[in-house]
Amino acid sequence: MSSTYAAEFAFNVSQTYLQNICMVSTAVILIYDWLLTLDMEIRLVWGSRKNLTSILYLLGRYIKPLLNIMGIVWIFPISDEVSTRRAYVTILLHVAEAATILPGVVWAVFSAVRAYAFSGRSKWVAAIVFALSMFPAFLDLTAVL
Repeated sequence: MSSTYAAEFAFNVSQTYLQNICMVSTAVILIYDWLLTLDMEIRLVWGSRKNLTSILYLLGRYIKPLLNIMGIVWIFPISDEVSTRRAYVTILLHVAEAATILPGVVWAVFSAVRAYAFSGRSKWVAAIVFALSMFPAFLDLTAVL
């Protein structure tokens, strides 16, 4: 192996290690934040009547932790067997693609509902806010496809 290949390999390993450390650190911070506010969430959201905004809140709240858990599972695979790992990776990729777009859609709907309420129930304002809020989700969709 020449020195350029060895240097490139070492660089790739260090970048992958750094990326994995960042992903696990993000998951730890997110879980810590979730635990800090869990008592208020149980009292205010889980203990109240379910409506559109509480469902949107819960979706928005729990999609990101699920993505982080998927990222950690991606780093530490459940099997070394090639056929099992191939199916596992395929499933994770499809779930990750859908989950990448979902937070943007959830927050676009949440923003539209808020705009609808604050604008005196104007459907036009809600539709404009929804369309503008969907722009990041559309960008995510084009990145996935």
